[in-house]
Amino acid sequence: MQSVAVTGYLATGSGALVGLLKEYSNTDTGRFPENYEQIFLYDVNGVFETIDKLIYSNSLLNSNAYINQFRAEMQRLNNIDFGWFGGYKYLCKDAFIEVIENFINRITSYHIYADWYGTYDKKSLSIDRIVKDTVNFLLGRKKTFHNFGKKTTMIKDNKFEFSFASPKILQDATKDLIANYLDIFFEKDKIAVLDHFFLPQDSKRVESFTPKDFKLIMVDRDIRDLFILNKYIWVPVWGENTYFPTDVHEFIEFTKSYRATEEIVNCNRILKIKFEDLIYNYETTKSIVEQFIGLDPNNHIEQYKYFDPRKSIKNTQLFNIKPEWKKESEIIKKSLSGMTYNFPYSNKTSVEELFDG
Repeated sequence: MQSVAVTGYLATGSGALVGLLKEYSNTDTGRFPENYEQIFLYDVNGVFETIDKLIYSNSLLNSNAYINQFRAEMQRLNNIDFGWFGGYKYLCKDAFIEVIENFINRITSYHIYADWYGTYDKKSLSIDRIVKDTVNFLLGRKKTFHNFGKKTTMIKDNKFEFSFASPKILQDATKDLIANYLDIFFEKDKIAVLDHFFLPQDSKRVESFTPKDFKLIMVDRDIRDLFILNKYIWVPVWGENTYFPTDVHEFIEFTKSYRATEEIVNCNRILKIKFEDLIYNYETTKSIVEQFIGLDPNNHIEQYKYFDPRKSIKNTQLFNIKPEWKKESEIIKKSLSGMTYNFPYSNKTSVEELFDG
């Protein structure tokens, strides 16, 4: 199934592109709530983290633990409806968990019942152990009182699942997992549009871990506006906390470090665009996206219904709203010039005109 994942660096405009793609008659955003993000691949203890552990730090001691942690996290996403993520059982009943269990079976090499460090739960006094240790001591079988009368209890299930799968097996299993996931939620004769299915840091996995008809579009925005949103809009106006520091110098260093975690890859299945280009160069950027995905311009039948650049322009050049914001933005521009946008003309906006989208 042809599919495209749209992602960004947190509030960098990926939602705008998803809105644009929804306006085409041959795209499908799936059977999900509005603004739903599909995080199970890159979640903590998700697919990618589990694979990395099995490739780089696998052993008899932790292989089973990694699989257990992964299964527990997938069950959490399945059973709890967080609104904008999770709640799979309410969307597809048991289908998501069945796909996950198939994936686990695919990468599992052995199933063994054994006693190991990870299966021990606690140690406590036990009547039967006191009697047993007393008899053994009187008979000369027990020479020390160390741990006398204490019984070690086990975790209720000491079944081990070991994965010694090769990187190639793990990659192929992930490709099939993604394909099966698409089959659950998307119409087969349309292009699936996945919101935040990948993180930018996972773009290096596109070639090896995704089906051949999978593509990724990464949306970035002027870093100055991202700072303004973080410091002056999200917390004080909208009451939303974020990861980013509010001190301008700390923000710069945080951004440098965070962006450095992304491995730059050259892949023809990855496209990078600017949020601002969707607004200031709407037709040209739209055409680039259409060619990249393989969209017919004639199928753009609901233009401006979900993304209207004439409105979204109010979400740009926020750093010009107030003089003190402009001053901080100049500091950012000096250090992060490669992350700023060369606006073709000045645009006036206000805090009242901003919207989350």
